[in-house]
Amino acid sequence: MAIEFTFRITKDEIHVRDKEAGFDRTFANRVGVDAKRGIIVSLGEAEDAAKARLGTWYLEHASEVRFCTLFDAKGTDLYYEIRVLEYLTRMLHGQSQANRRFKHMTAKFVSAFDYVLEIPGYEAFPEARRHALEESIQAHLRMRRLVVNGSEVQIPRSRRQIEHWLRRLFVWVVPVAATMIGYVTVPPPILENRLYLFFYLIAIALVFYYSGRVLWMLCARQLVPPTYRLRMLQGMRHRLPPIDKFLARILWGTRET
Repeated sequence: MAIEFTFRITKDEIHVRDKEAGFDRTFANRVGVDAKRGIIVSLGEAEDAAKARLGTWYLEHASEVRFCTLFDAKGTDLYYEIRVLEYLTRMLHGQSQANRRFKHMTAKFVSAFDYVLEIPGYEAFPEARRHALEESIQAHLRMRRLVVNGSEVQIPRSRRQIEHWLRRLFVWVVPVAATMIGYVTVPPPILENRLYLFFYLIAIALVFYYSGRVLWMLCARQLVPPTYRLRMLQGMRHRLPPIDKFLARILWGTRET
């Protein structure tokens, strides 16, 4: 019942295919990025064409925009590699849903998507680079299997699921429940003053949120690899906030951002 998405990536092209749905697209492996804001401003366009399309916006932000090729051995643009894969995946999901609605809905419910990447020369990439890419992909895309050049490289699904539910429990469910209980059991003097009540509930939420975050980080350290859990902590942000950076350094021993 799984759905397979295939990406063939060379230094010149990014080829995306969903064979069963009949979807097949090729993009030039060239992206324009706004490094200051952490956004992609062009994909698959020549630099001159992208600059012309961006017009006055580019003229105003030219010092912050650069053009690069992704998925090389250096891995200096991992953040943008993941953003490009997310964009292409949304495109694939839209096409898949249009062509086989029931199968896509079922696969989405159980995360039964197989990602097959073909990257010539990938085996010669530094080991740390390969692990960072593989773990980041799994952190941001819902999947059952990740196959790179014919080899399965995914983190065991059971570990990813346990980490996912522990994160939901400690970081969201417990703080919300604690705040609701705090409201129901609030002392009368605080209840009579709206300002006191507001700060009282905010304090409860923050204490349980960050306590839960610490508990999740301690559990995640035993379940999933470093890059994966760092991407889970980072989420969709370009950089980690100072407090998350501090916790990652103390609990995980990482200085990455």
